[in-house]
Amino acid sequence: MKSLRLISISLILAIGSLFAQETNREIGITLFGGGFSSSNNIISEDLGLFGQATAKHITATAFGAHVTNWMSPNFGVESTVSFAPSAIEVSGFGESTEISAGLFFSSLKILVGGGQETRFNLGFGLGLVTSSYDELLGGSTHMTGALSAAVSIPMSKSVALRLGIDNNIHSVWWEFDGIESEAQLQNDLVFGLGLTVRNTY
Repeated sequence: MKSLRLISISLILAIGSLFAQETNREIGITLFGGGFSSSNNIISEDLGLFGQATAKHITATAFGAHVTNWMSPNFGVESTVSFAPSAIEVSGFGESTEISAGLFFSSLKILVGGGQETRFNLGFGLGLVTSSYDELLGGSTHMTGALSAAVSIPMSKSVALRLGIDNNIHSVWWEFDGIESEAQLQNDLVFGLGLTVRNTY
């Protein structure tokens, strides 16, 4: 983990040095609200005569922030944090219940962008997801892949409206009395609409 962090930091610093002479660099801070949706079950087990056991994060609200540094008109880096106060719906043996299980996401991404006034960007990088219900997820924190897409529409010289989506990709499993389930691939989507305050330097 430490070596991966060092490689990531070194990569960002090395790329940033390539743009040391660029002008019109921009930094922006976005606060957003929106929604969270998980694409897959975190548990999907065949219980034979007892049917199917499933568990999945339910759709919930989400809120968070982006800090974006454009080192050239078409290249930047972005740090994102968000929280979704979700719950897990567990079904099995003919019963269903919900367990509170909020999710906290954080990521660091490289951005590629385009456009003049209205700007579009795509991002890719790495991140972490932390759940408030550790027993079911088999650990409190997991590494994720992070993909994003966003559009920014200027409202003034220093303020823009931003609409975006972040995909946090990771695997989840559970363990109970020494029995471990199959890992389930997750695409945890965070949709956000917010305002960006930006400044050139």
